Amino acid sequence: MHDVYGDVLVPPAVARELGDSLPRSWVTEHRLASPIPARVRAARLDPGEREAIAIAIELRARRLVLDDEPARRLALALGLPVIGTVGVVLTAKRLSLLTEVRPILDALLGSGFRIGREVYEQALVDAGEPL
Repeated sequence: MHDVYGDVLVPPAVARELGDSLPRSWVTEHRLASPIPARVRAARLDPGEREAIAIAIELRARRLVLDDEPARRLALALGLPVIGTVGVVLTAKRLSLLTEVRPILDALLGSGFRIGREVYEQALVDAGEPL
């Protein structure tokens, strides 16, 4: 992701969740300067998603990476620019940072990441790769 977007900010809840796997060279933990907005706080989201949306609002983020559908819906309703992990992979391919998306998607699936069949197949079509 660093090659696509540069340095990345994550909220404390995400930093705790990722622990030692957080690539500290290009990912920075960012704490909110103000309380999480009521609409975000009231949403049925996990703490990392709530904090990420609140930071994106606070900093007027250029991009917010979210995969969970309820979190994406809320962020979009709040006018935030949302992309998912599959979108990041496709962007990397468009920038010629990857030659294929299938191995990346398969590795994500192998690590427990959930990608719906339709999203998987559409990503391959968008990347110009055979189904």
